[in-house]
Amino acid sequence: MQMLGQRSVPDHSDSVAASDGLTGARRELDRTAISENLPLAFPMARWQSFDVEERSRFNRAQLVLDALALDDVEIIVPRTVGALARDTGLEHHDLGEALALLEDLALVEFEDDEGRELAVSLVATPEEHIGVRFPDGRIRWIFISRPVVEPELALEELN
Repeated sequence: MQMLGQRSVPDHSDSVAASDGLTGARRELDRTAISENLPLAFPMARWQSFDVEERSRFNRAQLVLDALALDDVEIIVPRTVGALARDTGLEHHDLGEALALLEDLALVEFEDDEGRELAVSLVATPEEHIGVRFPDGRIRWIFISRPVVEPELALEELN
């Protein structure tokens, strides 16, 4: 298991070890525990479909997400890219790639403070990925995230 910031992320050997020699309910419990630690809330079935490079990208994105979502801070404040680089230890190229991935997933937003350093705000956290089998037989994954600040909606706006 490798450590990334505040959480450990299982690698391939951990997923193999978790399934070797275990039976029934214990295997399911171990699989669930490992899945809960996967980056960006990926389920094990989806995680195993990624190659090493993709897993590495998702691990770096989770490291940045962990740096943005400090557990002891109730109010999420924007963080500068420089502060994120220091906190995560990522090189600028890797940090930029991780931030781009998080932006594509609509988990972060960027704020340009009139010539100052670019700041990043956490707007949502990964909740789960749901596999849906389509009529063509292929499974497609739907990504669910939870907003950091719950939107205020009138009753008539709810469905």
